Amino acid sequence: MSPHAFFAPIPSPSEYDSWASYRAAAGRWNDFVAVGQKIDHSKNRLAYCIAGQLLRDAVIPSLIFSDPSHTDGFPIGHPDLHLGNIFVDDDLNITMMQNPSPLAAEDLLNATFQARLEQACHIEHMPPNIWKRADMMRLFHRLVRMLSTRDYHDFVALYSLGRCSDGNEEGRSESDEGNPDIPALFAERARQSENMQLLAELREDDSPPDYVKRQEQASILARAQAHPEKLAVARKLTLMSEMNERFVADRKLWRWIEDAMEDIHP
Repeated sequence: MSPHAFFAPIPSPSEYDSWASYRAAAGRWNDFVAVGQKIDHSKNRLAYCIAGQLLRDAVIPSLIFSDPSHTDGFPIGHPDLHLGNIFVDDDLNITMMQNPSPLAAEDLLNATFQARLEQACHIEHMPPNIWKRADMMRLFHRLVRMLSTRDYHDFVALYSLGRCSDGNEEGRSESDEGNPDIPALFAERARQSENMQLLAELREDDSPPDYVKRQEQASILARAQAHPEKLAVARKLTLMSEMNERFVADRKLWRWIEDAMEDIHP
């Protein structure tokens, strides 16, 4: 599973105002997932199973064209568009696009690709549903191929697009930012009898507690000796994540901790 922790997306440099802030967030993320070996834990694997169920039930049906006039088309997009797989000639004409590495596509690059494609094809106005479906396919590919380091955010975006397409009411409760309340939706799914049984089966493959403890110490012992407060923060966050079913360790959390630490140690 490494480095995929569904409810703890890996920090990205673009989310922070400085390189130092990003490095601090990345370090705290490492400490957090190391405590209890969260990445390979049954709860994380169950989260990905539930994500697959929701993709099957709410997203895949919306990827199918319901309008017969569009049955002979397909979304225009690239599942892994980035500068490393675009080749140009001396006149800056694109000569080849390929997929040599699993780097994540950037929204800005995709927006540029869309605009240039419309210009090159002399299309005055591409129907919005075409680009919407292309965005859904891009996000879908990144999730199912596990190409992304931000599975949670990609899932929220994809599920929101799919929900708008088919009118599915599941997950209609909204979060503070207007997105579907994904943590609550996952918690509701986890309480279903079949998923409780699935979790029990997944727990059979969890590592023994003494092994988890040794791995945890090996992962963060050196950092904990130099900065014992980092281990304390990781343990407190772990306790919070166990008590709050809507807990997500994302950029909002790491920024809040950074601000709190600056207040304590100005």
